[in-house]
Amino acid sequence: MSNIKGTGWLSCVEYMEKTFGAGSVEKVKQAMSREDQAVLAKKILHISWMDYGLYLRFLFAADKLLGKGDFQVILDANVYGAQKDMQGIYKLFISFISPETILKNAGQLWKQYYDAGEMHADIISSKEARLTLTNFPGIPLASRI
Repeated sequence: MSNIKGTGWLSCVEYMEKTFGAGSVEKVKQAMSREDQAVLAKKILHISWMDYGLYLRFLFAADKLLGKGDFQVILDANVYGAQKDMQGIYKLFISFISPETILKNAGQLWKQYYDAGEMHADIISSKEARLTLTNFPGIPLASRI
């Protein structure tokens, strides 16, 4: 299985608490297996690696418990994390680098958050690009989310 950087998890937790209120993260954790609960009881730092399967199980449980089971919570949590990073750590870079350059370097950005997989960008036009993720085990519904 692959891993996600702790930054992704912490953004997810922040999103859940801001959107669904205090206690929402604990509610989701309680619906998970004892093994998952034991791992999530430990402190996860920004620089930590977290099992991607656990991250997905949490998101799917949150989508079912807090959302409508239509994957919207999963999408929104990930968009929240990406926007947060683009307004924070990467704000300086994106202020003077073209979107095309950013997309051409998508693979390097991917490696900052995941320890497996390869991200490639195909620039279709000045307003359109296609991102392709390969060699990333354990990512269900990749073409739907």
